[in-house]
Amino acid sequence: GGGGGTAAPPSAVGWEKNSSGRPGARLMDLSAQMDPAATAAAAVDLNIRLMRWRLMPALEPEKVAAQRCLLIGAGTLGCAVARCLLGWGVKAITLVDSGNVSYSNPVRQSLFAHKDCIGGKTKKAPAAAEELRRIFPGAEARGVVMGIPMPGHPVGAAEVDGVRADAEALDELVQQHDIVFLLTDTRESRWLPTLLAAARRKLAVTAALGFDTFLVMRHGLPPPTEEAAALGAGGLPAGYEQAAPAEAGGPPPPPPPPPPSRT
Repeated sequence: GGGGGTAAPPSAVGWEKNSSGRPGARLMDLSAQMDPAATAAAAVDLNIRLMRWRLMPALEPEKVAAQRCLLIGAGTLGCAVARCLLGWGVKAITLVDSGNVSYSNPVRQSLFAHKDCIGGKTKKAPAAAEELRRIFPGAEARGVVMGIPMPGHPVGAAEVDGVRADAEALDELVQQHDIVFLLTDTRESRWLPTLLAAARRKLAVTAALGFDTFLVMRHGLPPPTEEAAALGAGGLPAGYEQAAPAEAGGPPPPPPPPPPSRT
């Protein structure tokens, strides 16, 4: 300027006092914001929170995402359920299956591709878990190659130890998870996981597909405490008595009383 005077220095030069009380630069770590995996996790979380804000304010997405899910079967149903669980923020997913990926699978089972069929030796459970991690790097997915012991299937003397080991391993998996999804294609293969879920007091969900029908059933856990208190012996409403089977040669038991009137 033309004044010829000396300008006074500014009183502040951009330094702030740090935790030690000394002036210094303020640092900020932006590595998490620049990590694609962290960006994906934040986007998934935001999408779930938007669903709560817009559609269901009472939804508690943190509780949903914290569930550890065990999927028995990594076929058409297993792949679809695993993808849906990812969409709800669930990260801990374990898939159990003993089969290999065949050429007919990829068109129906969304976690497999043609490359998985070549050679015929790719196991479904590990391949599905790997694809889940590829879709969402934050997924804690693992695949367990294991057969499910089934009633009515003969077991040879040489197979007894292996079947017993599979049953014990399945029991341990059920105990490690919060929800068990029964997604196999036979009733026999659902029998043992159903018993284990009931014995370990785990929530179990059965899903089955037919040609033109489907079934979804929730079971496994006992009734809530308040409901259990209102039930009598054998799970019947209070005031009822469960009829015992007649002894050989004795008269049949009397029928239970009629249900109370609602009028």
